[in-house]
Amino acid sequence: ALHGALAWGGTFLYVPKGLTLPLPVESVQRIETSAGAAFPHTVVVVDEDAEIVLLERFASGDGAAGLVNGSLEVFAGARARVRVVTLQEHGDQVWHFHTQRVTTGLDTTLQSLAISLGGRFSRSVVETALRGEHGSVEMLGLYFADDGQHFDFRTLQDHVAAASTSDLLYKGALKDHSRTV
Repeated sequence: ALHGALAWGGTFLYVPKGLTLPLPVESVQRIETSAGAAFPHTVVVVDEDAEIVLLERFASGDGAAGLVNGSLEVFAGARARVRVVTLQEHGDQVWHFHTQRVTTGLDTTLQSLAISLGGRFSRSVVETALRGEHGSVEMLGLYFADDGQHFDFRTLQDHVAAASTSDLLYKGALKDHSRTV
């Protein structure tokens, strides 16, 4: 709700029908100052038979403190091939909230990797709605927490259409007094 109320602007990417992007597309969301808040919003539309690798990277400068509350929405058409990597590597005084929602079409293939390395507190919501038959989704997560960090992952694979498959695997390591959900 906070993101919806305060987000403005953002990034929009459209991949036309049949186009395969030969290189990954990287979106960098970086905060440099303290006591700031950022509400980045990214929307990606991948048309039929198109392919993309998207890296969404969150980082902060040395000593930066604040709040990042971001959102990524991906709409994948029939037979689209989408790979999304979300890399969160904030400094230890940043609170990070991120929601990733993907909607798939007929015969769509999605591979999603969420990586959390930084921040004081990080919550990632990763949701996929398999709306087209014969869709395939692989949702992976990787995290390394230490020194009192708290990482919270919420996932959802909604099999709306028949004959779709999904696989979920999140793994990580905790050190010192760190925690994960």
